[in-house]
Amino acid sequence: MNRPAYLGFVSNAGPKIRSRIVESLVTVWNEDKSVRPVIVNFDTGISIRKNNGRSSNEDPIMRYGNAMGSTGVPVLQRAEAADFFDDAAKPKNSALVDGRTFLTLMDDVPPPDAVTLFDALCFAVTLDHASIAYVYGAVKSMEAARKKIPTRIMVVGESKIENAAEFYASLVTELKNVGQGFAELSFAGLMSFDQEESDLAAAYGVPLIEAFPESVLRGQVKYAIRKLFANDSSESDADWPETEKRFARVARIKKT
Repeated sequence: MNRPAYLGFVSNAGPKIRSRIVESLVTVWNEDKSVRPVIVNFDTGISIRKNNGRSSNEDPIMRYGNAMGSTGVPVLQRAEAADFFDDAAKPKNSALVDGRTFLTLMDDVPPPDAVTLFDALCFAVTLDHASIAYVYGAVKSMEAARKKIPTRIMVVGESKIENAAEFYASLVTELKNVGQGFAELSFAGLMSFDQEESDLAAAYGVPLIEAFPESVLRGQVKYAIRKLFANDSSESDADWPETEKRFARVARIKKT
């Protein structure tokens, strides 16, 4: 059995931009047939384009949720994820998570009891000084949980790599001055959306990344995927069924 991977995804961008980021990333990511992603959506602000039918390969996870648009990537909302991980923790159902990568969308930095679930945290932050405090929330969670987790940072809303890289460098400097919670902190590129292209895609009801397959955005997304979702889970000695049980417990906690 191949170990499942668990990635947390957090962004301080607005709901519409967060939705566009996730749709672009997952659509291109799923083109790599060696990857078997599953979206676990704990972010109530994100709107995911759904296909209510089964995916073409009759993915068993589809018994619990829906699929994202034409990609066939399973999408589990909070209650669906709780049921799924409860079942997946049972020895007879281990194939449900075999080799899967679970991308958990969160609308805030995960608290200490949840942050330890992840193999890595993926941030999509705006080019704003407030993003430093936002990412620092992850430092505090890791320090409280006494676990250091690889953290990848992508800058959104900036089209020039020089500006994004400069902002990332200043963010790293500030974070290192206030905490040592990161096992690894890395730059995952940038993502920006052309307003005219965005408006046209919305008017036709298709994902932006599909409407303009030759756009600059696709190159940005492909680079971001390599950095954000890099994973070497073979080195982990995590207890997979226990992780699944903890995921189910976290999913059942209603945010107040």
